Amino acid sequence: MANRIIRGYWDCSSCGRKGIDGLLDACPGCGAGKDKNVRYYMKSASDVVSEEELAHAGIGRDENDGKHKEWICSYCGYLNNYSNTSCEKCGAPKEDMAQEYGETPPAPQQGTASEADQDAAHQMPFKPDGDTPRGGFLKKRGLLAAAFVLVMLFLFFPIRHTRSITGFSWERAVSLETLEDVDYSGWTLPSGADLRYTKKEFYQNNMVLDHYETNYVTRSRQVLDHYETRVEYEDNGNGTFSEHTYQEPVYTTEYYEEPVREPIYVAVPEYRTKYYYTVQEWVTRDTLETSGQDHDPYWDEAYALRDNQRDTSRQEHYYTYFSDGSRIEEDYETWSARQEGEQQTYSKSLAGIEYS
Repeated sequence: MANRIIRGYWDCSSCGRKGIDGLLDACPGCGAGKDKNVRYYMKSASDVVSEEELAHAGIGRDENDGKHKEWICSYCGYLNNYSNTSCEKCGAPKEDMAQEYGETPPAPQQGTASEADQDAAHQMPFKPDGDTPRGGFLKKRGLLAAAFVLVMLFLFFPIRHTRSITGFSWERAVSLETLEDVDYSGWTLPSGADLRYTKKEFYQNNMVLDHYETNYVTRSRQVLDHYETRVEYEDNGNGTFSEHTYQEPVYTTEYYEEPVREPIYVAVPEYRTKYYYTVQEWVTRDTLETSGQDHDPYWDEAYALRDNQRDTSRQEHYYTYFSDGSRIEEDYETWSARQEGEQQTYSKSLAGIEYS
């Protein structure tokens, strides 16, 4: 419960008189009562309300808890005491009150627009979308999109061209492989390998625990230093304020050294048996290449394979040249059927893309 009850004051909205005792329901200057917009305020924390004054105002001490606020009549807007069961001004029952002191008035219910709003809406001139900022933006965006489409069509539209074949070229290559002994080494011996010798060699360093060391780390913690008195005042909504006193703990930062036991590791080398061995593999040792600027390709087959050799792969490329300076690579069947001077029709866009 509150320690002390402090006097509140209010201002009269009818005559403008200031600093009226909060326990008075009517203005001493003009006799007007408190209205629904009245707000109490304190002048001094030493202005304590006595028990007799509370009793004379009909307020119990235990009612100064912020839960026994005055209430506003929903019919005339008069501010009534909490204990009043009906409005002192118009007699309306408390059950129909609009709100308590200090509450935000309820928002008006949403419904159909008033006649004034409807008239204003009918009088508002109509503007097409193009006349509004958003309409203008949409129109500009549409124009930009259309321009972009036209540019893309212009750049990528296929244009028919005619060109003639002016020449040919070809390239062929035969790879010869030899079965040879290839030396390798490793930590395991593959199946089928011919072991030459073994040797103990460094494999890796293993980190092994050697001992522990104690180091000190500076840490911090919050410890209670003292208590401070904090005073707050609560508007009881009946012309008074309640004083509340709190004891708040104040903490300070304390630094201390904490021992930390840390492991110390050392690197211990590990040695393993390493295998040196030989594996027979096919190795490309020679490539026989032929080429020409004519239409008569051939393979270089003037060679004799030894027992440890083989002819494994053959590569071939065929090119056709045109009067516009271009060159294309084709498969042998298509390339061999070409004739010099032959006309070719194809489609190509301004962006350089050839379609056919």
